[in-house]
Amino acid sequence: MYRVMGRVLVFLLLLALVSLLAGCSKSPINRAQAFLDAGMASEAVPLLQLEIQSNPKNARAHLMLGQAQLMLNDQAAAQESFGRALLLNPGWVDKVGRAYVDAASRLSLGDYSEMRLAVSYLESARHTTRSFDKDIAKLMRRIGLRLPEPELLRSAVQVDGTLAKDDSLAACLALYSTDNPALRKQALGQFLAEHPKSALRPKVLIEIAREEVVAGNRPKAKAYAEEAERLSTDQGMKDAARTLLEDMARADDTELEARAATRRAELGTQEAMARQKLAEQEAAARAEAARKEQGAQRAVREAAQKERQAKLQAERTAALERRKVSLLSKLHADAGTYLDVDYFHSDDRSGTYTSVRGKPNALFLHPISTDEAAYAELECYVPAAGATLVAEYCNAGQPGCDRTADFLASIVATDQDGRTTTLYREVVAFSRGWVTREISLNQFADQIIKLRFVGAAGGSENWCGEWNALGSFYVMK
Repeated sequence: MYRVMGRVLVFLLLLALVSLLAGCSKSPINRAQAFLDAGMASEAVPLLQLEIQSNPKNARAHLMLGQAQLMLNDQAAAQESFGRALLLNPGWVDKVGRAYVDAASRLSLGDYSEMRLAVSYLESARHTTRSFDKDIAKLMRRIGLRLPEPELLRSAVQVDGTLAKDDSLAACLALYSTDNPALRKQALGQFLAEHPKSALRPKVLIEIAREEVVAGNRPKAKAYAEEAERLSTDQGMKDAARTLLEDMARADDTELEARAATRRAELGTQEAMARQKLAEQEAAARAEAARKEQGAQRAVREAAQKERQAKLQAERTAALERRKVSLLSKLHADAGTYLDVDYFHSDDRSGTYTSVRGKPNALFLHPISTDEAAYAELECYVPAAGATLVAEYCNAGQPGCDRTADFLASIVATDQDGRTTTLYREVVAFSRGWVTREISLNQFADQIIKLRFVGAAGGSENWCGEWNALGSFYVMK
């Protein structure tokens, strides 16, 4: 209560001082300084801005504005104000550095955001001047221990090397410097070696004991925990060590029981494992027997299939031979008038056997259209010794076209693999009369082939005299 009344009294005195100064001087600078001294930065800012507006080269006004802005936690604006002050008066680097340090000291450091802001102020102070390194390092140490933040503690040691002997700082670095278990345990061990009489030794002993538990080194962990319990003067730390020892004891009992249960289970399952092994062996034997039986059946099926394929091939070969013998009978031993046509294709105005230009039994053919030819087809067997195709044909003409009629004649062979070969091709005019062609078939020796005589639109006349006749079409031995 007295403390509150004292603060109220101080505040009233400061207000009176501000009023007195305001009455004594009309200068905005002096009035702003009074507000700053009273901690009333928001009231000082407009006065300083007014002064700068009227006197932009007033370095003190810029400096004071930066101080006010730091008090209001507006670091970016403060940096701009300090920058202008230093441009006007470069020798004020210590004043700016002091302003940053004082701003960091004024923060209550009650939460994370205030601590981070303070760190930012301290870094700005150090970038400005090195005159306050000890104060900066002291604040960095304080904040680093509260966060905790190893990097900040290392920065504090870099600023002030004497802090390297601080056991609290060293303990914090050992505890929080890394998440790697092995490196953390090494750091904790180094702290124990370098600080044998530190008050923080029990805490570090408990932490390294926990690391040993995680690593599976329970005897070492037990020794560390017992030492921590013995050395600690703090009851909470003693309780933590005792709890760790009890947890390890319970874990030992649980592990022993688990081992015993495992052994009982192993002994109890040996017979079942033996039965299972026997059953697996019997199943494997049955599977092997079934596999052999399936293999034998498959061999029988494959043999039967091969036999069927061989029989089918023999039947095909026999049928082919019979077909060859049948077709051999169609071969003619000497020249004569033969027209061995198996099939013909022509328009409905032709395709008849009639007397054409002295031939009493010629096949009269006419193309279906200018794009679809007429033809007559003959299947034959060419012996191994070879044979000759004989074809006799003419342009039959048509009333009105007799003297100028012509058509395109061609002979095409198709072998037993479906490949076609044009054996002959020419335009036949009406005036030529009957044309006879003998064509060797030796290239098709020992094959069954199809021979086709084709009559199509062609020559100089356009669809006037494509009427043609086939008088002879046979294969000669």
